[in-house]
Amino acid sequence: MLRFSGFWLFSLAPLAVGSTAADTLFLRAGKTLKIESFSCHANTCVAGVTGGEVEVRTADVLRVEPDEEVDPEPAAAPAAVMGDAVEDGAERTLEEMVAGAAHKYALPRSLVRAVARAESAFNAAVISPKGAQGVMQLMPGTARELGVRDAFDAGENIDAGARLLRQLLEKYEGRVAEALAAYNAGQGAVARHHGIPPYRETRGYIRKVVKDFEDSEKKRSGAASGKKR
Repeated sequence: MLRFSGFWLFSLAPLAVGSTAADTLFLRAGKTLKIESFSCHANTCVAGVTGGEVEVRTADVLRVEPDEEVDPEPAAAPAAVMGDAVEDGAERTLEEMVAGAAHKYALPRSLVRAVARAESAFNAAVISPKGAQGVMQLMPGTARELGVRDAFDAGENIDAGARLLRQLLEKYEGRVAEALAAYNAGQGAVARHHGIPPYRETRGYIRKVVKDFEDSEKKRSGAASGKKR
């Protein structure tokens, strides 16, 4: 259950964060868990462990780190189809980066994806008129604070943007609209206006992200329902 601009929005399905075998879940109390699966609702997360499940508060989750695995080297593709394979692979790589960052910071993948789309349309090289850079459109000062060495490195940028989004959601106690407003207009603007600033750009940005998020969740829920039939 997520709160948007003064009303409660009930998502159609739990906010899945993804799952990988034998990842490590880091909790705020300093504890860690080896987990086999992991998914989050707005206020609670469920971690699959050997022999059962453990429920934790979303606010107590710091991050999830995948155990290192060595993937087998793929067979060489025939020369005739190599060009298409490279293009498709690049698209999948960005999606995998979003999924990995969402998983790491216990965020819905569809929310991180919606922010990336609204910010840059997944363009890792874009610079806004105000100087924001990369997929998640990080300002240079923000990028430095988040430890980003190269804002045009898609992996670094997406990871930092997801981490910032997680920090803002915690700061505003899960009020997603305020977190998105702070991401777009800055935390100072949210503080000055005691909530969402009356900026046309910021309000349009929130609507765009929320609609994208809702549409993705509906599609995911519909696909899950279809598989159960």
